[in-house]
Amino acid sequence: MILGVDLGNYATKTSEGVSFLSKVSKIGNILKNSIELQTHNGTFYIEEGEFDTEYRKVQKQNLRELFIAAVALSTDDIENQIVVGLPLSQYKQDKEILKELLTKERIQYIAINGVTKKIIIEDVEVYPEGLGSVNNFDGIIIDIGGRTTDIAEIENMKVRKPFSLPVGTLNLYSDFIKVINDKYSLDLKPHDANRILKNGLKIFGEQKDISFALEVFREYVEKIISELQINYSIKTHDIKLTGGGAVLLAKAFIKRLPNAEIVDNPFFANAIGFKKVGESIWL
Repeated sequence: MILGVDLGNYATKTSEGVSFLSKVSKIGNILKNSIELQTHNGTFYIEEGEFDTEYRKVQKQNLRELFIAAVALSTDDIENQIVVGLPLSQYKQDKEILKELLTKERIQYIAINGVTKKIIIEDVEVYPEGLGSVNNFDGIIIDIGGRTTDIAEIENMKVRKPFSLPVGTLNLYSDFIKVINDKYSLDLKPHDANRILKNGLKIFGEQKDISFALEVFREYVEKIISELQINYSIKTHDIKLTGGGAVLLAKAFIKRLPNAEIVDNPFFANAIGFKKVGESIWL
């Protein structure tokens, strides 16, 4: 099968609609519905443990386990051809390293949630993240991931003037929660951020103000816009927002940049685009 796999810092997504948090632990918690992956290297529990905050993707400790779990959960086909991505700023430097990392053991005998499978990785192609989420687009793309924000000008589907900031939703959630904890003397964790953003903050049943903490997100958007103004002619380009963080921040960006819009299905957009790249190569 031809698959697109987006090995995100916050979540791993595939072109088949599979997604899970990019956490891996060798210690399982029976109270959680984690994904159990057994390989010849041992047993791993996906969505357990902590996020790997390593900036350079090819140096992440359990990248192969996330990759194998993504493939195993997405298809029952034995033979697979897969396109994965790298941040724009890491693409040229690490493309071949990532490809070698993911293909060095092409035949895998694994068990995923107790189901045994044989997986053959026939081929892997690496594509720039962000670029995979758009088609026939000329303009500026902003790909807001879990650990990085990648920005580039796209012309004839070629990347020009890319740069990356080592900040993404994981950093923003952490800062957001820290501000709330400091204000109300709480012990919330970054994974609580989504719940609080959606439902608000209650302490002993009493609704509390969190508007002051939203400044974390506004400051981030202003920082990105400042970088855009330095690097590009933002008034004369169309701007596309993609990545998991695009949903969180789209309103703030569009309020400041009326020529900006969010891509369709931004959470899965890269993975879906990667599959289309694979089909153009292997079909």
